[in-house]
Amino acid sequence: MRHLRSNIPLLLLLAALACRSGEKKAEETPAPAADPKTAPRPTALSTRGEVLNRVRIIVGEEPITEMDIQQMKKNLLRMGRPIRNLDEDAINELIRRAIVENEARAESIIISEARIETEVNRARDNSGIRDEARFKAMVEQDSGMPYSLWVDGLKYDLIKQQLIQIKISVPQPSPEELKRYYAQNAGRAGMEVRYREIVLQPQNGTLEEEARISQLARQIAERSRGSVQAFGELARTTPDNVSPAKIYGGQLDYASLSEVAASDRITAGVLSNLGVGQVSAPYRDTRGRYVLLMLEDRRPVAFDKIEDRIRQRMFFEKAEQAFEDWVVKQRKETAITRLD
Repeated sequence: MRHLRSNIPLLLLLAALACRSGEKKAEETPAPAADPKTAPRPTALSTRGEVLNRVRIIVGEEPITEMDIQQMKKNLLRMGRPIRNLDEDAINELIRRAIVENEARAESIIISEARIETEVNRARDNSGIRDEARFKAMVEQDSGMPYSLWVDGLKYDLIKQQLIQIKISVPQPSPEELKRYYAQNAGRAGMEVRYREIVLQPQNGTLEEEARISQLARQIAERSRGSVQAFGELARTTPDNVSPAKIYGGQLDYASLSEVAASDRITAGVLSNLGVGQVSAPYRDTRGRYVLLMLEDRRPVAFDKIEDRIRQRMFFEKAEQAFEDWVVKQRKETAITRLD
């Protein structure tokens, strides 16, 4: 008995340790995952921030919150898109983007900040605007959205381009499709012109020489008005004519107005306002020379000159449609749970 009594404190200590060990194991055992179908719907919490940020929709593994929806509604209004139902349009756009982001993760597509910066710099270089503040202002004016939203859209487009390359097969347009597209859109392809020119270059910068050349230009305009033959003869025989086409009576082959503008935007502007058979009034081009023009013909840009552009355009349109079809298919196959 004495021996038993002496061991009672030790027995009590061991029992207490065993109880604590059992409690610890119970605390560390994770609770079974709740079934989303039977789990209680989330309830609004006390603070306004928590209420606004509650999860409304789950697309695959991507949650869409109330704040996401409110922000997208603002974005859609800024973009000026046609709105049917603002709430549903915002939700549909977020679901679409979630599907794209889920697929991008699955394909390990990562658009780095450096890549986005490269694309922004390329866009700025193409615009001809070097000043960053002016470029941002131009983007906001042209796109109708804040600059930060434009950059977000640029990132989305880069992801979309990679998904098209990886996931979607886009057929090249056939020669028949190219010609049909040209026939249907010839009026939008731009115009090309055939014209004659006389270019008079003052030999020095004196006022007397400027007056002489200006007077000569006016005389040529009066003598050639309304006659292709007369204009061509004057182009060949006028000593002060420095046009490279002088030996051809000043005639230049068909060129699109955009091509003319790349060489001299003032000349392109004059040609765009001339009627066939008309002679322009003398004007100074971007190099300060006195120029007269006679427009001989105007027509849509020839198919062979823009065939590559049409092919690129049609491929882009086919890729866009193929991507839209792919998104619709992915939406049908993706688990989308609304928690409203």
